[in-house]
Amino acid sequence: MGGGRGRGLVLTTDAAAGEILLVCNPVAMVSKAETKIAEGPGATVLRTGCWTGSHEVLADQLVALLCAKAFRSCRIRKLLSTLCAGSAGGGQTDRLPLPVPSIDLMVEQSSDPSKRDDHGDGAAKQDDEGFKQEVPGMLMSLQEMERICRVVQCNAFGYTRVQRKSKKEMSRCWSCGIWMLPSFLNHSCTPNVASVIVGDAMMIVASRSLKSNEELTVSYFDIFRPLKERRCSMLKSWSFICCCKRCQVEGSLQESLNFLSQAYSFQETEAAHTLQVRHLGCPADDTWNVSSVVNLAVLPEILEKVLLRQPGLSRDESNWIRASFICGYLADGQRLMTDPDHLKEERYKKPVKRSYLEIALDAAETVSPGHPQTLQIAAVFQDRAIHMYGKNSLLVKQVSKRAMRICLRLFGKQTDEILKKLVIAATLDVLSSCVMFSNQQI
Repeated sequence: MGGGRGRGLVLTTDAAAGEILLVCNPVAMVSKAETKIAEGPGATVLRTGCWTGSHEVLADQLVALLCAKAFRSCRIRKLLSTLCAGSAGGGQTDRLPLPVPSIDLMVEQSSDPSKRDDHGDGAAKQDDEGFKQEVPGMLMSLQEMERICRVVQCNAFGYTRVQRKSKKEMSRCWSCGIWMLPSFLNHSCTPNVASVIVGDAMMIVASRSLKSNEELTVSYFDIFRPLKERRCSMLKSWSFICCCKRCQVEGSLQESLNFLSQAYSFQETEAAHTLQVRHLGCPADDTWNVSSVVNLAVLPEILEKVLLRQPGLSRDESNWIRASFICGYLADGQRLMTDPDHLKEERYKKPVKRSYLEIALDAAETVSPGHPQTLQIAAVFQDRAIHMYGKNSLLVKQVSKRAMRICLRLFGKQTDEILKKLVIAATLDVLSSCVMFSNQQI
């Protein structure tokens, strides 16, 4: 792709936002159910964004499953050999640039014996999936198994499934797997496609209007974080530094944002947990840290002053930076629906243009219009606008339209009825997101 980006996926024709570009079944996938989450006093609280160790267990299980599949199938072994193995923990890397694999290798083989891939020697057997098995006793080398570990590190997609059994009870399931073609997508901190799991299949959906020959990009990690944290994630797991326009703009302001970034990182983790406890209605305990929420809520005021001193920034560039501190805009409940300069207005008066919740939504939609967190911010914005101004208010109609548009860019083109249900589901499942909202000023 140039610029040291290696291989990638490129469009061959124009695509509209919401268009499904790719559907792919997994090479392998593993899951683990988590503890039930029951809303209300005494409920189990899972820390926001914490996998509670499940990701490490799942990664080990996925490596074992892939090794078993590669032992049984020449095709699976060839598929895995085409994926980048990067460098995990300073380990061995792929010495030469990996070639672009044939698309025929990516296509699932037919059950018709006459159309099966017939690689391997005559002593090999057919497995249950119609692919060639290795000769019994031909074990994989240690080097091959180590490479599969690094393939999982660099290419596995992890996601969360939330199942709501009732309005007050839901459970969470962590999953991760390898999907071949999506594994070739490069990273950007302003991605242009969204990945959605339906059953076991992964759909890649255009989250923006795209042109022919444009590269498709996804986010490898939480892009709603300050630049320093994003770069730590890049280097630790993928051994690269993103050079997208957002990172360049934010990097040019590091001297002005350095103190703010440190303060945000320090306060955000504790504040998010405190807000989650408050959302569940649990009694205060030693995890209740009100000061962290208050301190986090102050940071957006400082950030806005920093942005005012940068007259050369465009609207999108300012929103890229706001998105890095997005939880600060969501931490003060009173400012979510009201401009900070108009806190004494009665709640049923006409809302001002730029409430904190609208600023956060603008920032999230600029960075990634097809991101689950962007949809959740829009869904909560819609829900709170309904409670404050009524279903027929102009603000509710405007926010509902935005929420539907974001939902389309995440899940693809669906009927209006389905999109509305997905927006409602996003409102109910706020606990499954890394973004937490304060109900009122603490």
